[in-house]
Amino acid sequence: MKKLILTMAVVIAAAFIAVPSYAVTYDSGTGATFVAEVNIPLATQVDITASKRLGTNDSDLGTVTALDFDSATGFLNFDSTNNIFVSEYYFVIDVGKISGGGDMVVNTKYTDGADDVLGKRTTAKFYAVTLVADGADADTDPDELETTAGPDYVTLNSLIGSGENVSAAELDGGWFRVYIGVYDGGTPVTGGEVFDTNIAPDTYTGTITVTGTVS
Repeated sequence: MKKLILTMAVVIAAAFIAVPSYAVTYDSGTGATFVAEVNIPLATQVDITASKRLGTNDSDLGTVTALDFDSATGFLNFDSTNNIFVSEYYFVIDVGKISGGGDMVVNTKYTDGADDVLGKRTTAKFYAVTLVADGADADTDPDELETTAGPDYVTLNSLIGSGENVSAAELDGGWFRVYIGVYDGGTPVTGGEVFDTNIAPDTYTGTITVTGTVS
């Protein structure tokens, strides 16, 4: 019995000091280097979301599939002080990559209706958006930091044709955002016109196309 126990002890000890057959040996003081690797796929899809906001307090009224600037009455609101029609709403369109990386370029273009009215009286403003640590509020939620990307306020009809591209460099690691609103004349915009009482009663339409391309 004692002999058996001794034999087992020798075998176990040998297992602890043996060098694995696949080991690579190095001289003392010589370091070994190991390559670490991960792979990120190229994003093949983008998320494009439009949401409606209330102009008085910027509250989010939810996602939409059409940009309807009319009030609950079915018409734009009339500003009797300036004798123009205005909207109490504006819209936000966000574009971001899904499940992958790469450089994203976002193009925004506009096609006016047959009447050529709406595009002169609506504007676009482009931003890159990133998340930053919340430093102003008591909570710990991140805040959105908007940085101007592309041109300043432009009329939608200036986007007819090839449209406006916001590059990956301008987005600078963030996602794309464009604000769309009815022009009220408050901020100078080249070619901008307001909806005044000289506009014929009618329904005026146009189409905004936003495309994100990742490479």
